[in-house]
Amino acid sequence: MKKLILIVFLIILPCLLSAQVFNTAQVLKNQKLSATAGPVFHDGGLSLFANGGYGLKNGMDFGVTVGVGQTSYLGVDIEKSLTGLDNLYLSATGGLHYGSGFGIDGTINMTIPLDHAFDLYFGLDLDVQLTGGKTTAPMYLFVGTEWDFRKNLTILGEIDAGIHDAGSRLGISLCYYFNSITIN
Repeated sequence: MKKLILIVFLIILPCLLSAQVFNTAQVLKNQKLSATAGPVFHDGGLSLFANGGYGLKNGMDFGVTVGVGQTSYLGVDIEKSLTGLDNLYLSATGGLHYGSGFGIDGTINMTIPLDHAFDLYFGLDLDVQLTGGKTTAPMYLFVGTEWDFRKNLTILGEIDAGIHDAGSRLGISLCYYFNSITIN
């Protein structure tokens, strides 16, 4: 089953071209740290993104995203778990970013663990862009997978299909989960 889903995902990826969320709905536990990096292919070319996450408390984490490419990008967010069932995770994320202008982000994310090493996640991502006196609200439908490749190391693949005022993106990244780190 896992191989079939991976094959279907790899067939669909080039057709939809997308990526931005790089995050499952599973919130980092208290004092856990993650680092993610990878390329993002979009309608305007190629960008490189790096994300860092830190578990603030059980059920809530903080993230920072930096991107370089045609437009530089810096974003911060807070993610809150809405449910923690064994076979379904749901989270909401809110944040701010600066790229080609200032923006406010909101994401609803659902993750379904397909087995012990493979998760499917999907949801909606809305950005309110405030650029040069003009306000736009690009919205994306995203679908991604996270595969536990090695201990503490995962591979994420994601497509973001622009559904309102947005282009499409494709991203692949590596994520490393660190052991507990205390920040005083």
